[in-house]
Amino acid sequence: MFIRKFLCPSRAADFEFGTTSDRRARMIAGFNRGYNGFQQTYRTCTPAASVAIRRYIEEGSKISRDLTARYAN
Repeated sequence: MFIRKFLCPSRAADFEFGTTSDRRARMIAGFNRGYNGFQQTYRTCTPAASVAIRRYIEEGSKISRDLTARYAN
């Protein structure tokens, strides 16, 4: 969501980590690696950046649904 907030602030969404500090640190490190790569490719809110953002959101939604379906009781 930070990528979306950075590139398209008018369409930004907030995101928080609700995990243990070690897991949170690993999530942040992974996010930062991904963000740096994304930032090198998309420097402004272009149509291609919007498509990439939409795909990331769709993929994240699918992963969330799959995890919930698999592990929720």
